[in-house]
Amino acid sequence: MDRLIFWSMLLLWSSSTSGAHVPPGMETRITQSGLDFVRNVAVKKMESMVIGKSLPGQSGGSTFYSYEAYDMYISSFSVPTLNVYVKDVTSTGVGLQVYAVANVAVSGRYEVWIVGIHSSGTLHATIKSARLSMLLSLNTTRGDHGQGVPLIQYNQCSFDSGSVSVYLSGHSKWDDGAADKVADALDKQTCSQIASMIKGRLRRMMLEQTMKQPFYQGTLELDYSFLTQPSSINGSIGMKHKGEVYAANYPRMTSLPVPYIPQDRSCVSKMFYVWITDFLFNSAGCAAHDRRLLRYTLSQKDVPPRMSLNTSQFPINVMFPQVASMYPKMMMQFTVYSAVPPQVNTTKAKMTSYVYGYIDAAVTLRNNSVKYLFTLSSNLSMSFNLGMKRQNVTWIAMFESVTLDLVKSTISGLKIDKLKMFLQPAMKNYVIPELNRRGKMGYPLPGLEEFSLMNTNITQGDGFLKVGTDVSSGQLFTGLFTLHQGANNHYVPTKFKFK
Repeated sequence: MDRLIFWSMLLLWSSSTSGAHVPPGMETRITQSGLDFVRNVAVKKMESMVIGKSLPGQSGGSTFYSYEAYDMYISSFSVPTLNVYVKDVTSTGVGLQVYAVANVAVSGRYEVWIVGIHSSGTLHATIKSARLSMLLSLNTTRGDHGQGVPLIQYNQCSFDSGSVSVYLSGHSKWDDGAADKVADALDKQTCSQIASMIKGRLRRMMLEQTMKQPFYQGTLELDYSFLTQPSSINGSIGMKHKGEVYAANYPRMTSLPVPYIPQDRSCVSKMFYVWITDFLFNSAGCAAHDRRLLRYTLSQKDVPPRMSLNTSQFPINVMFPQVASMYPKMMMQFTVYSAVPPQVNTTKAKMTSYVYGYIDAAVTLRNNSVKYLFTLSSNLSMSFNLGMKRQNVTWIAMFESVTLDLVKSTISGLKIDKLKMFLQPAMKNYVIPELNRRGKMGYPLPGLEEFSLMNTNITQGDGFLKVGTDVSSGQLFTGLFTLHQGANNHYVPTKFKFK
């Protein structure tokens, strides 16, 4: 559920108290067609959640009579119309005009006492074509955790209960009077109930958001706090996010440059757009390097069966003949780790990665102890062109360059000339083809298992990637529509006063 809340808030809202001078590492945009998709999912989710749910009892009366309604539940619920439109920026943020038509049926039991006479039975109430019109605004503020968080504000509201009917078993003469009281209470109190919910519980929930999302196996997290007020762009909502990755529980801001994202007002044909700058990727590289996550030990079990790391077999005996002579028929292992944070540089032509690291070589002796042999340094660069295939990011990798140097060694006069000769052909003939084999299959986007992408494209720009997509179906955003319930499975606040 946290993942659903993350994606929904990321695409729907924006905030700005981290400072407008901070350039965004990521931008998002939700268009009118995206709002329509959210609306459709919201309606289905609300209808499935509400039907069958219990309601709190109602009671009241005067000097001569009293009543109590109990065991009430929603027997049917539908929203045939729900429209959400973006309005111009107001003094309180981007305006959202909401218009809804709903039908509700409630069943339960009742008891009435009139000057000492008791009566009871079943009740059934229906509300048809109730109409709600609201003007909300998306604003921003500083949350409880010091980050820019979204804020929905209440501006205007009107409500018409439509056609209300009440059936009280055994007392049909009271039906019209009860219906009038229900309609009067709904007309007078619905907007105030909504305002109370938005200004109270919803505001509290938004202020408590951490604005962070796990990014890599729980070790890194993405800070998607919002930097500026939301903007209205051709009927769409534009949002600017911090877009920085930290080590989980060890946040450390970087001083990396943030590429500029050019304003593109024409991006309205897809439901959703995301601009991801190199800053996001490079901050992730810094965090991974700082936490020593970019470290990997390669042994015989990690290489293809046809390749041997035995010192007396090819390719080790050819690349390191001195090692083969001193430690015959023993298994080597290599530990690869970053020397500096890796970097990514994106242009319109390609996305290039730069990795500078060390390779520690060791050999397993006959007593199973591991003996260190030497350390190499390597500077590798590869470029990629990205694409989309259904849910997966695909790529075509291209070899750019690689260097190799001996840093230190326990073997006097160790030569790596043959390794250097072997390295480039190995990159071109094995590593790049293997990367492209995997790139053809692609890698699934994180957190998107609940729905299907359609017509997705990735465009490379100078310093950023732009992703535009439509969504066909699924459960995206349903985390937003979880209704709060009290201890007795009652929705709160739902207490209306009937006079």
